[in-house]
Amino acid sequence: MVRLAGVGRSRHHVLDADPAESFPGQWGQWLAPTGTMPGFVVRERGRVLAAAGYRAWPRRTAHIGVLTAPEARGRGLARVTGSAAVAHALAVGLLPQWRARPPASRRVAAALGFEELGSQLSIEIAAATDFRTE
Repeated sequence: MVRLAGVGRSRHHVLDADPAESFPGQWGQWLAPTGTMPGFVVRERGRVLAAAGYRAWPRRTAHIGVLTAPEARGRGLARVTGSAAVAHALAVGLLPQWRARPPASRRVAAALGFEELGSQLSIEIAAATDFRTE
């Protein structure tokens, strides 16, 4: 049996998926400072297969994130948990945002009704100690 459960403000270490794949280079920055966020999970026989949640970022925007265990992909679980996170964000007055790079995440966003409005470029500037001054 597979079931969707809200996990309230839960620790995000809930399933065996590669967070770097879903949020390349930003995983630690993405989580709320306390490491918690409203979340929803799909469990099968007690094991978490997919999780979604959001953090208010910035201000009244809900930055949605979804993780699915590799062996559970292709079953629509990201769509189920993502939909629950979006509905919750709307219910508390936030504007859902889905920033996606991986093609699979973009497909889930499109299936939930999100439209691609642009792209983002991130640049990491080297620390001052990396520059040589003469």
